[in-house]
Amino acid sequence: MPTRREKRDQRKQRKAKRIADRKLVSRIKTDLQSIASATSKWRENCETWRKWFEGDESVYWDDDRPSWKPRVIANFIESNVRTKVAMLTDSKPKFYIYGMPQVDMIESMAELAGMYQQVQEEAMPANQLNAAIEENPGLNKAEGLRRLTKSMDFALDHIWRLNEMHDQMKEIVLDAAITGLLTGRAFFNDGTEEIEIEHIHPRHFYFDKNTKKMNIEDGSCDKLIISMNRPLTWFDTFWPDQEVKEIEGDKDKVYTAKMGQYIEAYYSDPTIEETEKGGVKGLRKKYPSGRKVIIGGDTILYDGPIDVFPYVIQPYERNVETLIGEGDVRRMVRLQEDYNSKLCQISMNITLTANRQFVMNPAKCDLRPEVIQEHAGEGGYVFITGKTINEVKEGLDTYPPSAACSWITSGRMSHFAGFMINCRFAVSVMFIEIWQSLLL
Repeated sequence: MPTRREKRDQRKQRKAKRIADRKLVSRIKTDLQSIASATSKWRENCETWRKWFEGDESVYWDDDRPSWKPRVIANFIESNVRTKVAMLTDSKPKFYIYGMPQVDMIESMAELAGMYQQVQEEAMPANQLNAAIEENPGLNKAEGLRRLTKSMDFALDHIWRLNEMHDQMKEIVLDAAITGLLTGRAFFNDGTEEIEIEHIHPRHFYFDKNTKKMNIEDGSCDKLIISMNRPLTWFDTFWPDQEVKEIEGDKDKVYTAKMGQYIEAYYSDPTIEETEKGGVKGLRKKYPSGRKVIIGGDTILYDGPIDVFPYVIQPYERNVETLIGEGDVRRMVRLQEDYNSKLCQISMNITLTANRQFVMNPAKCDLRPEVIQEHAGEGGYVFITGKTINEVKEGLDTYPPSAACSWITSGRMSHFAGFMINCRFAVSVMFIEIWQSLLL
């Protein structure tokens, strides 16, 4: 049974650990905010490029564009990107593992291959082959190596099918074509006892934008932080004994499930610690391959050395200045913008010149101001009135823009029957004023 002093020392140690954990969590979250601020422009661009890819009207047209003007969206960005992604990921590999035998086994491997050839040609009975393998140590080792490589063939093929790698690769490359960054994770799932591949969107990765090589061990990248929100049930599966704080949704993100913030941080940590082995003291790096910290909410779930770095982070198209490459969407944005603009001009001209709708009062060849006002700003209408254009303007609170409609008004011209057309061009749209002569 521990003494009072031992209990007091244990309480001090627990308190010191809680303080150290809070400081570590605060440090990592501060680093996360700092990197997020430094890379905010790229993240905003990624969101904009995603909207261009999806054909979101908010980036194609301004909100103040009049409702009567066409908003044509012929999204060739998505079709081009999806075609390229399909070509890049059109592969279903078959794995073959070839072991490299030791020098003294090369002859045995060749002899074993010859024996298998004889069995296939039915020149040697299979039982004779098995007996030779059991009697000859060299052939036995070679056969063991052959069976091992064959098992690895099946294992890799199983991993490919289990993780539906064809679809996973499409998702990874598609996100990369938009953001410029290829990201993924390979890990061993203790629950299923399988090697699994997980696609994680590039927006969840935070590292210095000037990083040129993702290597924590040699210090090429001093820190890498992965941050995302995961369901609390996910935390319960992998850390059932730990309590993770729930995060509340806001006006932009309303969660239907209870969520917690997941942070996975990797640091190139040069901390040196003292060691003692066999009575000999020495110094060594505390984290030889780097330090790994996992946080759920405000709780540290793991803090220790990096065993295996599970992430693959590569540029879609390499940029010599940074690890973040360039995607395909960014290059096509201006061309898409100009293409839609030209299509809208064509559509607008058709709207204003084809299938005109005439608005008039046949009895008096006149229009009340409220009738004209009702259609103000709409395309495709022709107003027929016996008044002059200036008289019409005086009777309206708001005069319809010239690009929206055409007018047929009245003017007195002696001893002339017919039409005189005066064409004016405003904002690439023809505006026609026609004076109809009145019979004397």
